[in-house]
Amino acid sequence: AVLALNPAGTATYIYGRDVGGEGMWGLAGRIVLPEGGVDALDGDTLAYSHSRADFDGQLQVGQVHMLERGPDGPADWHYDQSLRASDGDAQDHFGLRNALSGDRLLIGVPDEDEFGDDSGAAYVFERDERGEWIEVAKLFQQPQPEENDDFGDAIDLDVDTALVGNDGGIGTEGAFVYQRDAAGDWVFIQDLRPSEGGSQGFGKSVGLSGSVAGVGARSHPLPDVDGAGAVFVYERHAGGTDAWGEVTKLLGTDPEELDAFGDVTRADGN
Repeated sequence: AVLALNPAGTATYIYGRDVGGEGMWGLAGRIVLPEGGVDALDGDTLAYSHSRADFDGQLQVGQVHMLERGPDGPADWHYDQSLRASDGDAQDHFGLRNALSGDRLLIGVPDEDEFGDDSGAAYVFERDERGEWIEVAKLFQQPQPEENDDFGDAIDLDVDTALVGNDGGIGTEGAFVYQRDAAGDWVFIQDLRPSEGGSQGFGKSVGLSGSVAGVGARSHPLPDVDGAGAVFVYERHAGGTDAWGEVTKLLGTDPEELDAFGDVTRADGN
């Protein structure tokens, strides 16, 4: 399925392949909620964020609504559960970034302040055998979170691997890989950095699919072309057994100043 959100943020339309005829894309649902926007869709589960929701006198704490498709056709979508951080605070904007993969949901919260203003965090929720979404982990930048890191501003999730970006400032940019181990714990595996050294805006966007990861660096300079941008591609095992290593750098075919190539990055298969 594919999503499209209207500019006013008042309705989301879901389209599915083979809806209305074989090989055709047809309308498979229309969801109307007062605020927020859809961030993630996987199979019959949809995450709808409201990152500016207020609670208990605290402004813009944020929450994420989970919706499920029912048995009565492709347009049968219904509310299932609302998620909030266990330690949510004012101006956190929980739900600003979401990634969904099967029974796991990764929520990036770059405005979270546990280690200083906007140090950032990423929360992991998992759906249990009863169908309820439970918060199971809170991820931070490694080795040391710092103020204004904006960790969690870019996230992606594929089964049991999470990739979280941080482009908070020159010298601190990075993308961080976390893995769910056999005990169900989420552990830090490795930070990804450009082999050529610092790259401005590195970690502004990330994409993850299986053993392939892309990290966007929207301000990456080229000779005589400031801010052209680039995307660095990593593969698992390219840096050794179970280690991620850089395999190539992607550039625009006609780079120009301030293109910001890599401002958005997605990955699927190879």
